[in-house]
Amino acid sequence: MLKVLLVCQKESNEMLKSLLKNSLETVEFIDEEMVDNNCIIIKEIDDNIDGISNLVNYQGLVFMVSDGKYMFELLEYKPLAFIRKDHLQEDIDFIRGQLEYFKQGLESYIDFKSSYQTVRMKINNIVYIESFAHYLIIHSKSANVRVREKLSTTLDKLKPYGFIQAHKSYIVNKHYLKQKNNRELKLENGITIPVGKKFQQVIKDL
Repeated sequence: MLKVLLVCQKESNEMLKSLLKNSLETVEFIDEEMVDNNCIIIKEIDDNIDGISNLVNYQGLVFMVSDGKYMFELLEYKPLAFIRKDHLQEDIDFIRGQLEYFKQGLESYIDFKSSYQTVRMKINNIVYIESFAHYLIIHSKSANVRVREKLSTTLDKLKPYGFIQAHKSYIVNKHYLKQKNNRELKLENGITIPVGKKFQQVIKDL
């Protein structure tokens, strides 16, 4: 079940509820007091962006906009997607997969081989992955684990959940990205990841 909080004007609320019910297999509309890290927040942006600073680190954020006036400023909040008011159906159809992947990623796990055992990690807790010799070092919110896997194979598994390759030796969970330029990425935990020339366009398009 995908939980959704609509922070929109009444007219927009009704339209979004109808469209989302028709587009998603299972959706539950919740009140503000029920918000947690497992839900989507759709925030309508009108004449200003005041009062949204508390959402800067929220992973399931979608902005509904009428024009591109605040698009650059809104990128700071790393939204999951944008919905244009004059293209509601089209944009909801377009981001449907992203919403479903978000729901799956929160509770999904990935298995890694470590020596003679299998390590299972929650995808949402992985911050970045580093390739070192013939191993990967998985850096999660709670621990670092060395596993015997290929970086390319791991990226294929994690790409649908918001992971990107920034360097030949690094995969990053973009939900933990704080700042970026064409040379490096700064993550929320203070770690800096180099950006390889081959991947500069990918980072620019984030």
